[in-house]
Amino acid sequence: MLGGNAPHEGRVEIFYDGVWGTICHDYWELPEANVVCRQLGFDGAVLALRSAAYGQGKGVIWMDDVNCIGSETAISKCKHRGWRVTDCLHNQDASVICKPKGECTNTYVTMRA
Repeated sequence: MLGGNAPHEGRVEIFYDGVWGTICHDYWELPEANVVCRQLGFDGAVLALRSAAYGQGKGVIWMDDVNCIGSETAISKCKHRGWRVTDCLHNQDASVICKPKGECTNTYVTMRA
């Protein structure tokens, strides 16, 4: 992850076919973020963030319309449009805030009035 203020947060970047790239935020929700965070060794996700919340990546956007059940062992095992098949720009890069191992994370709350 890049762009975060701590090791457990940032823009999601994946290494595929010898090249680093990003994931588009279309359908980006907690099941997808949980898969990424667990793949990186965290206890899961606190938030799935959209709209390049941690800055825009460069180069390839590898995945779009990512749809995970949540039990996958890697983001690459989730359904998506196909490698490098996208209608997104980098202002739509996906990001996550992961749960650090063994740490209580109830300070992240989303509310709506």
